[in-house]
Amino acid sequence: MYLVSFFLLFNCLSFSISKNIVLIITDDQDSVLDGMTPMTNTLNLIGDRGATFTNCFVVTPVCCPNRASILTGRYQHNHLTVNNSVTGGCNSARWQQLQEPTTFASLLQNIVGYKTFYAGKYLNQYGKKKTGGAAHVPLGWDWWAGLIGNSKYYNYSLSINGTERKYGDSSNDYLTDVIVIGSKSTKSCLISNYCIYGNRRQRIRRESGYKNNSPCAREGGACPPRRNCFLSKYFY
Repeated sequence: MYLVSFFLLFNCLSFSISKNIVLIITDDQDSVLDGMTPMTNTLNLIGDRGATFTNCFVVTPVCCPNRASILTGRYQHNHLTVNNSVTGGCNSARWQQLQEPTTFASLLQNIVGYKTFYAGKYLNQYGKKKTGGAAHVPLGWDWWAGLIGNSKYYNYSLSINGTERKYGDSSNDYLTDVIVIGSKSTKSCLISNYCIYGNRRQRIRRESGYKNNSPCAREGGACPPRRNCFLSKYFY
């Protein structure tokens, strides 16, 4: 099971608003992979303490178009992101000019007065030279840690508020941990751990003696560091 999650935490500046908003997005939890069924502890900790929607639909079941709909609240024919390519509107100049100023992040920041934070995968083509590179920080975010490109735990680059930062394949470079450690130095907000989309073709050495029975590892995904082994009891 491959997951993509990005956390959005909005810390309110106005005394009239007391609630933070956290949005977690996951990929590929379909019927073939049995959805959330194996993740009983995740269901107990999150699902059972909130609202469960038994009837729902997706506007466009393709990665970038659906992300565009989540960010803007618009149907595909209105935000004009039709596939995962730049020519198909994914993080294109047109998207940046016409859609980013009206995402929910921009509205929360400019109208309601929230502090906003984003970490993880944004749109599939984010960070490419033809889409503005790492220097482009989408409107609406006070603190930005966007993944350049797509689908890596190791050997990746992040745009940290518009500056590219590269990471290798050591255990200290594991993307989830990098985001968590970085959040501790961020005064504007607090974020929780998140898991980015796994790449089954990504080759990374497995630490000797580390037993990982997660679906991601069984399918050839990258292994998290041994220090995270205890987390499995919280999710599965």
